[in-house]
Amino acid sequence: MVDAKYVNEVGLFDELKLALSRTTADDLKAWSTESVSRVPTIAKRRIKNFGALVSGIGKAVGEEVGSGVNPWKKREFTTHLGHRTAAGIDTTLDFGKRTWRTLELVSKAVLDDPKKNAPGVLALALGFIAGSGGVDGNGGIPDTDIVMFGIGDHRSLFTHSIIAGIVVETSILALADLAGIVCDKLPAGHRSEFWEQISTTKDQIATQLSAGASAGIAYHLAVDATLQPAAYKDLPFSMPMEAHQMLFALNAAVEGLDAAERVQTPGEKAVAAVSDGFAAAGAGLRALFGYK
Repeated sequence: MVDAKYVNEVGLFDELKLALSRTTADDLKAWSTESVSRVPTIAKRRIKNFGALVSGIGKAVGEEVGSGVNPWKKREFTTHLGHRTAAGIDTTLDFGKRTWRTLELVSKAVLDDPKKNAPGVLALALGFIAGSGGVDGNGGIPDTDIVMFGIGDHRSLFTHSIIAGIVVETSILALADLAGIVCDKLPAGHRSEFWEQISTTKDQIATQLSAGASAGIAYHLAVDATLQPAAYKDLPFSMPMEAHQMLFALNAAVEGLDAAERVQTPGEKAVAAVSDGFAAAGAGLRALFGYK
């Protein structure tokens, strides 16, 4: 007796081969053009937020320099800076705790309406894990620089910044578009239910997957900025370690803010805890500079 599951899998494979055989060079050219055309918009969001955050931090630094004059004169500046650093780390640890409390809200969202919420919530969770590498912030998308460039070039600007978020979001949305092109090559109503589901949910899944990946990248960079500090390896100029940490933290905050802004549908309100976490990360930056 032939296994029904095996027959279904063979059918899906045959449908995929048929769809790919009907996908022309013009289809792929139009797809690549559309994918590339998204890059400026995807980058502009992050650059705008980066500028606003740098402006705010610049004001905070100015105020902190003023408040550090007296400790400097009293030869207590190192103690003063240590207190600021400890405050930033403590608040960023709170960010980590709030982020992982997302699991409780994710479970509730899935239980409330499994059919509606499960795909988006699962995509968020998978994206976050892929982006962060896990609770310890080791691995994930940022640490792909070890594979690409070698351990000597770990902490590359290309993978440990908003650049990684731009590339990942563009790639995920492009993949969703390609899935849509393939699905359209199979006539609606005469294709397997699997392709129908792909056709109707691909945009939602892609949006949540990319938002989750951005949140994970931001988490990873926040850990690198505070708990696992190290210098960027490919900057064209040298900076003190504190400046490297600040650059990691800025990229984390911008990528996290962008992720929070992209999650809009009611079924994914579970990610609110992640947004709270980034608010805590921002408070950590302010605490680092003594800025209210």
